[in-house]
Amino acid sequence: MIFSETHESEAAQAVEAPQGTLSVTISAFEPLQLIKVNGQTQDASGDFVQLEVPYQVEQGPVEIEIEAHTASGVAQRTYRLHLKPPAESLKRFDWSLISLLTHQWGDNLTNAAKGEAVGFRKTSVILMPAFSLTWEDMQVELKGLSLREKLADAAQAANEVVYDQWELHHKWKLGAFNFDSSLGLAEIATELKGWSGKSHLESDQYLSEQMVWELTEGQQLTGTLKAKSKSLAEADPASYSLSGLETQGDLGYQIATDLLRINASMRHKKNDALGTYQDFSEDQAGLGFEAPILEGLTYNLNLTQGRKRFAQVDPAKGQREIALSTEAALGASGAMPWVAGWQWMSELSQGHYDSNIDGSDYQTLAASVSLLYVF
Repeated sequence: MIFSETHESEAAQAVEAPQGTLSVTISAFEPLQLIKVNGQTQDASGDFVQLEVPYQVEQGPVEIEIEAHTASGVAQRTYRLHLKPPAESLKRFDWSLISLLTHQWGDNLTNAAKGEAVGFRKTSVILMPAFSLTWEDMQVELKGLSLREKLADAAQAANEVVYDQWELHHKWKLGAFNFDSSLGLAEIATELKGWSGKSHLESDQYLSEQMVWELTEGQQLTGTLKAKSKSLAEADPASYSLSGLETQGDLGYQIATDLLRINASMRHKKNDALGTYQDFSEDQAGLGFEAPILEGLTYNLNLTQGRKRFAQVDPAKGQREIALSTEAALGASGAMPWVAGWQWMSELSQGHYDSNIDGSDYQTLAASVSLLYVF
């Protein structure tokens, strides 16, 4: 998470006037779930929030503590203010680097049909740098993501994923609405060699617009539109080319209390590929629950169901394919108090995928453990 503030945190900070307002902007790579200011819960929406905290220092120094909660953990800042002019200039620029190390076990590497599935073990490293410039109710942010996977079995190396992504965001607030416009590009390769991929797979360019409507305290509605241009290696024959335009619309609703957070979502995706037999539409619905069971420990359950329908009859399949998917994931996360700054996560997931094409049904089961650190 990134904290952009008008006063420095941790160290004592002088202010010119005996009373004023501490402005803090918090942004994250995932939705913010809860914000606390000196123990008092504040409304949180999306992955970006602007706080205005009044203070008075006539009677002596004051301390303001802010906590930001996401599914991955908790970040905290403490601001110590005292009356001692002159005040230092406002801080506008900030940066962060999130690192994530994951080890995963699974029983179906290539989504093969029952009886043909091959198990796997893989380790992945994710680095997520972010640079932000904030003023008033607006923020410009550059986000990056670099993923590297390594499979334990060298014979499975062709299934390793190498992924690099950059996004430029413009975020601003208008009353109860938060807006986020972004441009992005991504490069995907396979078979990790050093820090690069041996075989280039895909190049993407995309743009998106997101709006978060803060309905009431603890309730919000989110809408997102996204368009992505995909470029992949030429298929043979060309009627199976995956290159083309993908459009997507998402609608989400969230309600949160101190004991439980519920997320409901709907998605519609349309793929207009250059290949005649790769056009499809997909609908998906999801429901998620998250609850802090013990202090510093959070459990979550996510359920997703989808339906994918191809537009044309594929001669190789003999009919128009319709595929159904059901996915469930149970996870837990928490801080590591014995190692400052580190957080842990674990997840167990299962998927069932059914199709009207013979031999296309399959199932997956996977488990993972992760360590996260924010620089």
